Amino acid sequence: MSTLAVNSDAQLFRCGPLETMLENIAQTGGCRNLPHSGIPMVPFVLADNGFGLSKNVMTPFRSNQMVSSNHIRFNEKISGTRVKIENLFGILCSKFQVFGRNLRLSPENSRALIIACSVIHNITIGPLIVAHPHTIAPPLPDPYRTAEEQRSALMDYLLNNN
Repeated sequence: MSTLAVNSDAQLFRCGPLETMLENIAQTGGCRNLPHSGIPMVPFVLADNGFGLSKNVMTPFRSNQMVSSNHIRFNEKISGTRVKIENLFGILCSKFQVFGRNLRLSPENSRALIIACSVIHNITIGPLIVAHPHTIAPPLPDPYRTAEEQRSALMDYLLNNN
């Protein structure tokens, strides 16, 4: 009999298909400009420092990286966004009692359960309004050499456009 461990978000991400899916989307679909700006950005997941920074995973600056007030303000902005995402998980937990305890499932089964409950939740809140395909701009090439450059562009956007 195998022992099933409690899986962290970062472990599920590393072991799951999402990172590869995001990389494939970025390679085939390129970048899109962030709303109301000329700042291109590849698809990414907003995460905490338990995850590693990559072009597909944007994280806050660590305390030893914060050299300006802009770094602090950026961390506050993305922390506020992450709180909203955590609230969504709170909604799922209140709607589906299975999330009221630790999931002692394999990473594959944990992902399947979360996806199934997310689909059920989305069905209950109503139809998704999708932009008309002709209004979507063509993909752009990725201008960033590193994840740090991309995070700096995201910081500029968040601090100057919101």
